[in-house]
Amino acid sequence: KVYISNLFKYSRCELDPKLLDAYVEGLTHTLDWMKSLEDNSDLMVKQYAAFPFVEGAESMIYGGFHGASTGGPRLMQAYRNAVEKKRNIEVWLNSPAKRLLMTPENGVIGAEIEKDGKKLNVKAKRGVIITTGGYEYDDETKTNFNLGSPMYALGCPGNTGDGLRMVSEAGAGLWHMSGLSCPLGIKIPGHTACQAFRPRNQIGYILVDQLGRRFADEKRIEHHIGILSVNHYEGYSLNYPRIPCYAIFDQTGKERGSFAPSYGSGWLRHREKWNWSRSNDPEIQAGIVKTAPSIEELAKLINVPAENLSATVKKWNDDLSSPDGIDKEFGRIGAGEKPNAAPLQKGPFYALTIYPTLLNTQGGPRHNEKAQVLNSFKEPIKHLYVAGELGSFWGFIYQGCGNNAESLIFGHIAGENAAKETPWS
Repeated sequence: KVYISNLFKYSRCELDPKLLDAYVEGLTHTLDWMKSLEDNSDLMVKQYAAFPFVEGAESMIYGGFHGASTGGPRLMQAYRNAVEKKRNIEVWLNSPAKRLLMTPENGVIGAEIEKDGKKLNVKAKRGVIITTGGYEYDDETKTNFNLGSPMYALGCPGNTGDGLRMVSEAGAGLWHMSGLSCPLGIKIPGHTACQAFRPRNQIGYILVDQLGRRFADEKRIEHHIGILSVNHYEGYSLNYPRIPCYAIFDQTGKERGSFAPSYGSGWLRHREKWNWSRSNDPEIQAGIVKTAPSIEELAKLINVPAENLSATVKKWNDDLSSPDGIDKEFGRIGAGEKPNAAPLQKGPFYALTIYPTLLNTQGGPRHNEKAQVLNSFKEPIKHLYVAGELGSFWGFIYQGCGNNAESLIFGHIAGENAAKETPWS
């Protein structure tokens, strides 16, 4: 509780203390509940805090299923087992909800859906629970609520903001619209989802803006809030000079392995069947990675001033070759037992074009600790509930995996409270 409260304090985002209590209480039961989804399930548990320097970080843990398949697909396997096998609940696929059905007397009474090309009005017996995810693939909503352009996505292309539109029509109050889990990533031609840029084992690279200048300690950009390092808007030139930005490597970096190793999970890998190679050669051949024999020629390929990029790389190399081996701009260390920096000296040289790429959005309908959707005056909208990243508990400083836990906790709460509602005729 201390750790999560501090994330809200540092980000100046609105925190609902009752939601925090419900979330923390739910965390104490989540691992046991996950185990109940399958017989003989095996969980891995480890300590994990995205911001280890924040007070209370030592209390945070990560839990997930062991198995040949990991991440999202493995979690979905457990959900499907619980729904379809253990309980024999019918699931309608390819049946998107379009609008909520409401009456002045009963509030939300059902939903209009589209199934097999036909519109159907589906009556709810006790309540409607919205679990549609966010708006990562809805450009209009992103443009209106978030800074940074262009902004692509890593996650499910089904997250197109439908739930946000439905609850808005029902009169929901909105919150946390600036909240994003948005790593940096790479657009892959011919594919819908992007590739995350998370070169954990690489130390010989820098990020530069469109003028060829570094702008951050590249190794201290927390993965889930990568967008905060690039959504700076230049008021004089009227542009985002870091969108896109460029990751610069040399041949030594290429020999170390993948410039952008693939997630263990994600839409690009598991649905579009695309993985970044260890050699980087297919990505070079496809033009995803630009290469040139010199820094000056590489600068021309990515359209940044050659003299600036050359000066940036020279300063980087000079700093790392100095007696202390420290990068004078942002403090990366090129010497000692655990260096996190290495010179860019051995040609050819390589560049990746980097964008903000949404993993999930947090904004949407405000809700209470019972998972009831609230209107703009913080009053419950009758028979309407929400769970997951739509109207998330989290603000824009996001603890990795926090939305998965949130979906479990508030999905459970929403189901229990909706089931207590009195059916209407």
